[in-house]
Amino acid sequence: MTIMEHKCYEFLLSNFGNINMTGLNYLAQTVAVYRPDVDLKVIYNEVAEANGSTPAAIERAIRNYVATWSDKATAEELAIMFNYTLAPDQDKLYVREVIPLLRRYMDNME
Repeated sequence: MTIMEHKCYEFLLSNFGNINMTGLNYLAQTVAVYRPDVDLKVIYNEVAEANGSTPAAIERAIRNYVATWSDKATAEELAIMFNYTLAPDQDKLYVREVIPLLRRYMDNME
């Protein structure tokens, strides 16, 4: 486990819990290898190869984990946490938003 992956894992676990261990692990791994200039499908593929899984399974587990966050925090609370502006009619954060936001948040924690 890389330092970034460990930091992200601990942050997610302490703020959102162990609702879905697979999604938690995959999200921490995805955030650790995230690069803004690379399509998420490529990153999902990297994580899938490292875990003997498929990119679709990685994306689904992450999506399910993020979907459970609404039990812990509203979209508005998450937007404040990540210093992010929601669209006027937006009531949740999408995975395509969460991954870069988490990476930026983790980078700023260093």
